[in-house]
Amino acid sequence: MKRTTIIFLLMILSIGLLAWRNYTNNSAPCPVFDLVQRTEMEILPAEVHPILKAVNKKNEKITSFICTDIDVRIKRNGSNHKLDGLMLHEKDRNFRLKVSSFFGTELDMGSNNKQFWVWSRRVDPKATMFFADHDNLYKTRLRTPFVPLWIMSALGYRVIDPDEVSYKETEDHLILSRIVISPTGQPLIKRAYIDKKTCQIVAYYLYDSGGVEVTVTQIGYSEDGMPRKIYMCWNEEDVIMDFIFHNPKVNEDINSSNFELPDYKNKIEMGKDDLPSPARH
Repeated sequence: MKRTTIIFLLMILSIGLLAWRNYTNNSAPCPVFDLVQRTEMEILPAEVHPILKAVNKKNEKITSFICTDIDVRIKRNGSNHKLDGLMLHEKDRNFRLKVSSFFGTELDMGSNNKQFWVWSRRVDPKATMFFADHDNLYKTRLRTPFVPLWIMSALGYRVIDPDEVSYKETEDHLILSRIVISPTGQPLIKRAYIDKKTCQIVAYYLYDSGGVEVTVTQIGYSEDGMPRKIYMCWNEEDVIMDFIFHNPKVNEDINSSNFELPDYKNKIEMGKDDLPSPARH
């Protein structure tokens, strides 16, 4: 396993080493719903499916998302932990996720039009920010779930290009499939499940080229159509994380300074070489 992959796995997994408030088993992160998965793929016809049209029409009206009160829950090795978080997103690439404990900020993950970054209080070298240009993403060798843009996409507000996908239809869902390349250079299959009644993206599944499930993301909505819960599971790392949103809002102005590359004292730039190299101050 490459060094950059190990670093980012530790950023997520090290959270479980902190002495945070334990949840009971009944409060453990859990899937939003049971979903029957499909593996077949078909070509999207020239006339775009009306459900996809409705999703894109709805998502085109969303320009930003903000929630400053999030319950972040993590399950690892049978232990359940609770943190606090905030999430900001402004289309297309502006994103910020900050997770805090009693001790202060524990994780700072973000993106702007040029770069993305992750900072962790606990990972060696401690309190160090790792960052890279989007153009160098495929040189970082990161696993896809640890890229900020992956978590950002879990909000379900992306406008989907019909030319990029094939689809399968069930009684309840329109399933969109497309081939993507991971930052490690591996081809992956990404599937989005759209609820045909609500025209909302309710799940993303990522598979390797052999059809083995890599990661699961499920989205739960309230009656007003706002996302209220996002469940994420990384199978190989045996880590589950979910976000419960309180009073989320859309289409509000967000100060652009939230999406500037933070000026942490210690920082390492990735993607310039095969391995991370110290950034110039």
